[in-house]
Amino acid sequence: MKKLTVTIHNLNLVEDYLLKNEFTSAFQRRDPYSPTAWAGCYEHILARSDYDRVFLSESFSDYNKIIGNDSLALSNCNRLKEPRSVAVVTGQQAGMLTGPLYTVYKIITAINFAKRCETQFKTPVVPVFWNATEDHDLSEVEAFHYPDKTWTALFRKKGVAAQYLGVNPACSDLVQDFLNSISEINHKKEITSIITNDFESYGEFSSSVIARLFKGTGLIIIEPKLLREKSVSFFKKGIELRQDIRNCLQQTGEVLQKNKIPPTFNVTDDSTGLFYLNDDGVRYQIKNKDDNFFLNDNWVSKSSICQEIMASPTDFSTGAYLRPVLQSKIIPTLAYIAGPAEYKYHLQLDKLFDLFDVNMPIILPRNHGTILTHKEIKTANKLGLTIDDYFLGPQSFYHQQKLNENETQGFLNADRIFMETVENLYCEMPDLINKNRKEKFKSVLSFQLEKLEKQVTREFLRRGEIDNARIDRFFSCVFPKNSMQERLINIFYFIEQNGLSIISDLLEIMDPLECGHYVIQTDR
Repeated sequence: MKKLTVTIHNLNLVEDYLLKNEFTSAFQRRDPYSPTAWAGCYEHILARSDYDRVFLSESFSDYNKIIGNDSLALSNCNRLKEPRSVAVVTGQQAGMLTGPLYTVYKIITAINFAKRCETQFKTPVVPVFWNATEDHDLSEVEAFHYPDKTWTALFRKKGVAAQYLGVNPACSDLVQDFLNSISEINHKKEITSIITNDFESYGEFSSSVIARLFKGTGLIIIEPKLLREKSVSFFKKGIELRQDIRNCLQQTGEVLQKNKIPPTFNVTDDSTGLFYLNDDGVRYQIKNKDDNFFLNDNWVSKSSICQEIMASPTDFSTGAYLRPVLQSKIIPTLAYIAGPAEYKYHLQLDKLFDLFDVNMPIILPRNHGTILTHKEIKTANKLGLTIDDYFLGPQSFYHQQKLNENETQGFLNADRIFMETVENLYCEMPDLINKNRKEKFKSVLSFQLEKLEKQVTREFLRRGEIDNARIDRFFSCVFPKNSMQERLINIFYFIEQNGLSIISDLLEIMDPLECGHYVIQTDR
């Protein structure tokens, strides 16, 4: 594939406002675009000595061997043993075949930022993808989208954590259905090699797809279950400090609210921020009332739940506001690559990191992008659309459903001129043109003119329908459902047309410190 053509477009993204807002800088802890801030964070990590680097290295290595990750990723697992090594972490729910494009952009940002920091610090900086298989919202997992089609896995269980989902038959049926839709000329062999395997666990299946897509980058992929045996003290501390946790979130949320930034977490008095996975894999929030906790359909005491945590840590997991703290507690995290919602909710977590005595990493917004294939570029040129038009939605460009005022007036003017001409002829030759013949001729002219107007209108509408269909096809890819492409369309839509090289090309062109929105044109 030829090199991609790139334009940087400035959109009003969530991060734009938050990064430029002087008030929110106090909650960012460190400027994500300042090498000086990176160095400060790095030194803060090195000052700690309680990371179990041997455990991280060995458990990550074992898992990445299972999912078939390559030697460079395994080498990075081994490098985590080095006392000066750090990680750049990102993560996402275990979307089907990677889910929407933003997962790919997160990973690309993490890989490229890790490279940049390794160059600066002259020490191992490894990219890590947290495949969030503890999540139980299957709407984030079960489907993936093309502009004109959606494939959905018919998982039999609902409300279970993704790590408990099996590949067969729901996932394997979806994969086969997808492969059957691909032409042999559209990189089918490459795609088949990426998405077919013999895993029984959905978590391992989804991790293996990412590992194969990013082969040669050194990306380490993990699931939360790998860290649970090292999370016992954190879970117990979460139980002990539950009221302090709520106070931190409420206090920071109130400050954000006063400054017109709606807080993400509006915690209730019964919240703990912890979840429990029962024997069926169903995940539900652990509620709290006084010193009792709702666990496995029963109310138990604080001592009982702490004993359960020590006995079965694999049954527990964190919610959204404790997950980032746990990640940085166990993994020496230099930076977390965040999407817009994550970037916003990290503003509320500043005091929470302090409460757990955990270093808050650099929170760096991920790259953003919109990819146009040759088809979309050709359509945009035919319709005369500019880059500014791409993000307005199709309604702004639909062909009107009737002739415009000037065109309609043209027929009225023609009718008036015809009638006046006939009347003038009648006046000049009253003996030769009788009144009946005059009226009959005027009627014929009006009928023919009306007939012509109908024919013109039908042709106008036909062309309009063609244009409207083109507009719909264009925006179904570039701005689907009035949303950014990256929030819906899957990377395999572009791999099918451009091959796996599009991953390496995106890695090459995307700068992890670029705040603008990439508009990327491919040659196919």
